[in-house]
Amino acid sequence: MAALENTAVTLDDGKRAITPRGNMILAKGDRMIISFAWTVDAVLDGRKTCTRRQWKERYSQQWVKAWRDGRLIHDAWDKLPRAGGQKVARIELTCEPYHQALRDMPPDDLVAEGGYWSSLEEFTELLGGDPDKVVTVVRFQVVTVFVPRGNLVELWEGMSDDHKS
Repeated sequence: MAALENTAVTLDDGKRAITPRGNMILAKGDRMIISFAWTVDAVLDGRKTCTRRQWKERYSQQWVKAWRDGRLIHDAWDKLPRAGGQKVARIELTCEPYHQALRDMPPDDLVAEGGYWSSLEEFTELLGGDPDKVVTVVRFQVVTVFVPRGNLVELWEGMSDDHKS
């Protein structure tokens, strides 16, 4: 195991491996799903490393429990699977999810949220406009990006023969 400690590993579903930070990746059934919809591009290119969610307390506590149990690796989707979404990445939690009133959001988190908003007021409006609203904050980093198969075929066909070997 020590040899894998700092090695990036691509998983086959149901297998265990180690992340670059040395954390255990658990079996598929231990991963939760989080969807990013229209911010998915910011997740995939690394601009978005934080998300604020209006979750019910019970669901929020499932994420806290995952952190406390050492289940740090989860699946990022472009939209929920039941809505036809696709798994686009695997993320690793970087801290325990926590609650925070929108008024207490640090200004630097506008960038961590993907950089789409120019002010805290504009971001708060996105979530209903109430600065006293308490949301769940999830901080993460992307550890694996999944490219849809069609894009890989297009990439392969677009490469010169010198780069295919």
